[in-house]
Amino acid sequence: MTNQERETQTLLDLGLTKAQATVYLTFVRSGQARVKTIRELSKIARQDIYRILAELVELGLVQKIIKTPNEFEAIPIMDGVSILLQRRSKENSEIHRKAMEIILQHKHDNLAAKAQKEDAQYVLVSGREVAALKTINAMEKAQTHVDSIISWKKFAYLAANAQKFRLKEALKRGVRLRFIIQKPEDEKSLQKILGDFNKEANFKVKYLIDAPQVHVGLFDTKEVFINTSIAGGLTETPLLWSNNPGLVALVQDYFEIAWITAMEM
Repeated sequence: MTNQERETQTLLDLGLTKAQATVYLTFVRSGQARVKTIRELSKIARQDIYRILAELVELGLVQKIIKTPNEFEAIPIMDGVSILLQRRSKENSEIHRKAMEIILQHKHDNLAAKAQKEDAQYVLVSGREVAALKTINAMEKAQTHVDSIISWKKFAYLAANAQKFRLKEALKRGVRLRFIIQKPEDEKSLQKILGDFNKEANFKVKYLIDAPQVHVGLFDTKEVFINTSIAGGLTETPLLWSNNPGLVALVQDYFEIAWITAMEM
């Protein structure tokens, strides 16, 4: 890519059209000039050149020189790029503001809808990003304890991405985390993954000889995730989420029995 092509692409990234960028850079290189000269150098069609000039003048990138005949000149390239950066920043701020309005509005709507619903729910969570976000939200809300039965592969992924899934934040809040996992073939790899977690009094891991037939996650005895597929990554297979008290209690009992029979590390 030539220097001219890079400059043109940068101006496009900053919001100019291809024709606007071409005319502006032509002025930058030519200095003060008549419209006819710029049209010939930029190879912009006669019917378009005056419209593009008017747009560049409105943007503040080109100035009109009053004389007979009129001429135009570009402001220095550093000033022009600065103007476009400020304009893009303002546009991004406005987009961010509108996006936040949407988030807050829907958050309000969701809270209102949640307040109206008294029945327990069952939700099939599909899609890697959605499943990960649902898990992160549950971990962020946890106040007392999180219990999970999970495969070695999924536990390793969860521990390796502890920051993403807010594990250490939960531990700092005093949340107790208990995991029952399949015993890895290489116990050294487990100790390496656990690392600083071993220092946390409220972080416990036990293991099963055989792979668990179902993966579950319990959060504050209020909500539960159930994954009947042991294949794939942590968030790659559909999850059944529920806040049904009966189902939560059933899974909690299942976990406690498994915890008693599981082996210490």
